[in-house]
Amino acid sequence: MRTIIGLQRRLNPGYRYVRGLLEQGEIGEVRSVRLHVSVKYFRRARPTSLYFTIPEKNFSSLLSIYGGHFLDALFTTMVGYPQSLSALTVNQFKKVTLVETRETFPDTSADQVVLAGTFGNGAVLTVHIEVQSAITSV
Repeated sequence: MRTIIGLQRRLNPGYRYVRGLLEQGEIGEVRSVRLHVSVKYFRRARPTSLYFTIPEKNFSSLLSIYGGHFLDALFTTMVGYPQSLSALTVNQFKKVTLVETRETFPDTSADQVVLAGTFGNGAVLTVHIEVQSAITSV
């Protein structure tokens, strides 16, 4: 059995451009790195087409999808890996409702991910990956 993981942002020209600027010293010394990602998917109310994101066994969560793509680009393409890292994950949406059918399912995936760390040169890392809140009638 073979497994392939496609990370969409790793070769993004904009991210590679940033890496080049950093390598050439064009931006100066990196003292802090901040990543904030806010997405509309994985909300408390979801269309039926996103049912597959609810069962944990499908590994289709905020952290596994958006975290995977953005953190890979940040660490592999732009600034390198942090030397120290702490994480906090929070699940504020304990139940998810499918909008069309009104079916409700338990949800255990994190909808807030916060990372803090440092790089080898002492630069500080902060990351916040979140599900946008939305006012719904569900």
